[in-house]
Amino acid sequence: MARKYFGTDGVRGKVGEFPITVEFALKLGNAVGQVLIKKVQGAQSVVIGQDTRNSSDMLKSAFTAGITAAGVSVINLGVVPTPVVAFMVTKLKAQAGVVLSASHNPYYDNGIKLFSDKGQKLSDSLESEIEQYIDQGFYYHPQGDYGKISSQINQISPYIEHCISLFKNRIDYADRKIVLDCANGATFRVAKAVFDQLGLKYIEIASKPDGVNINKDCGAVHLEYLKEAVINHSAQLGVAFDGDGDRLMLVDESGCSVDGDDILYLLSQHEDITGEIGGVVGTVMTNLAIEQALDEKRVGFKRAKVGDRYVMSLLQEQSWQLGGEASGHIINLNYNTTGDGLLAALQVLAVLTKTAKPLSSLLTIKKMPQMMVNVPLHRRIDANDMSLLIEDVSFAEKHLAENGRVVLRPSGTEPVLRVMVEAIDSALAKKWTEYLVDCVQKKLPNA
Repeated sequence: MARKYFGTDGVRGKVGEFPITVEFALKLGNAVGQVLIKKVQGAQSVVIGQDTRNSSDMLKSAFTAGITAAGVSVINLGVVPTPVVAFMVTKLKAQAGVVLSASHNPYYDNGIKLFSDKGQKLSDSLESEIEQYIDQGFYYHPQGDYGKISSQINQISPYIEHCISLFKNRIDYADRKIVLDCANGATFRVAKAVFDQLGLKYIEIASKPDGVNINKDCGAVHLEYLKEAVINHSAQLGVAFDGDGDRLMLVDESGCSVDGDDILYLLSQHEDITGEIGGVVGTVMTNLAIEQALDEKRVGFKRAKVGDRYVMSLLQEQSWQLGGEASGHIINLNYNTTGDGLLAALQVLAVLTKTAKPLSSLLTIKKMPQMMVNVPLHRRIDANDMSLLIEDVSFAEKHLAENGRVVLRPSGTEPVLRVMVEAIDSALAKKWTEYLVDCVQKKLPNA
């Protein structure tokens, strides 16, 4: 059953425009509350956290009103990264987790994403069930047993202790400099606390959130500032998170970008640090060279749909532990229940400590050039729309043959159709990307 409001990562959009409104947040909270009291007998509670954008308090208040009206209590963590909410759900034995965040998007966007009692993203079927309640009348607990609100603002110490216990004897990087970019987002407090306790020497950039500077020219999707800082400070490593801390991108000592594909492959080669992984899950966007390199190492590899929720689902299906996306979501189920930028960074630092080599020397795979264009849309497109492009995709794939591949997919978080072509050289990737973008614009002019 197709979902009406939920995308790849919760509900997301521009604040003040449906569905990211106070009215919808109120209804969503109430719907989540109804599903919880239906499924769980006795007292229920949810853990709520948020990133640093200035609309999060407003939307959180509305969601809280809706869910407490249904009889579910709320534990408010305040500004914390998404992975901390997932971790604290299990720590506090709550029935769900809620994060107010639009991840890597600008401050004027926001979103609401949900976690299960196991600290994992909700399944598509459960989100569909919640959507059914959204479209019904507002519900008040019939006996007036409304939920309570308790505050554990900025409660990050259990998560910090978890990180330190895992890596205190594995990381020795104190004689080298790191540039730390927290995207003016939710990780600014917890990352510094962990780095301090591990005795790491770091230089902060983008660690002063003001409500509107989250992700602005910084963080995991804007690495230019970080690259410049690494070179200017003669640092050995640059670390960048996105606004809610579930993504990681790196910059090596020479100022070159290191994406999620690179990180995933690097970690897969060090099970003494990651723990046993079984195999690796990537996505349809994972570079073909990574798949080939894993095959050479006899490491199992499978592709999921784009979205860390689908990576997680395939990991569980395979009983594997390590997966991720090129965009920087890295999941290691030996350490946390969701994508976790900080724990991924600590694993890389442990690898660097163990090998005593610069990061650039550990990244020897020559990836195939990829070109991706986001074609703007006016509406959501469906399978019928995509069917109009089947012949064009087949035509491109036939000409690329073994020299590349094609991916067309509607974004789950933005009104765009992503057109990606991977080929043995940049010119070939550019040629067929432009061809497919032209096909989309001609055949879906009103989409």
